[in-house]
Amino acid sequence: IANTGIILLRQHTQLQIAEQVRHSQAGRLQALQLLSAIADSSEDAIFAKDKEGKYILFNRAACQFVGKPPEEILGQDDLAIFPPGQAQMLMELGRQVIASNKVETREEYLTLPSGDRVFLATKGPLQGSDGEVIGIFGISRDITDFKRAEAGLQEREGLFRALVEQSLAGIYI
Repeated sequence: IANTGIILLRQHTQLQIAEQVRHSQAGRLQALQLLSAIADSSEDAIFAKDKEGKYILFNRAACQFVGKPPEEILGQDDLAIFPPGQAQMLMELGRQVIASNKVETREEYLTLPSGDRVFLATKGPLQGSDGEVIGIFGISRDITDFKRAEAGLQEREGLFRALVEQSLAGIYI
């Protein structure tokens, strides 16, 4: 009877542990689904790479920018997406982010199937549960239209200044 009691107690304990593990996994799965829904709902390109520079996350907007489905991107590096010079530049920026262990924001000029685009890219170290850097994450916003508008305004401002300077010279004369 004592042995049976011990066996039943062990089984009960194992059942409780299994239930806790199942509950924990369900919570993690729910969090991953929420994160995936947020990333895919964004109009910004959201991605993550491992330490070797291989993509481990590539959201819907990023896929639309590069014109490829996620199956063709995941597990690949920048050479599979961008022209060689741009790919090398992006890979070097990734290595710098990992080395500095800091979040950085800068403009990136990239050639995509839709043409040349300008992105405001924020990249930072991706850390594992132990705090060790396991790769990088990035969020890139297409600012091409803003840059074109800015260039147009600067051109008009230059013309206006030239006109004002000429008119002042005319008034002086």
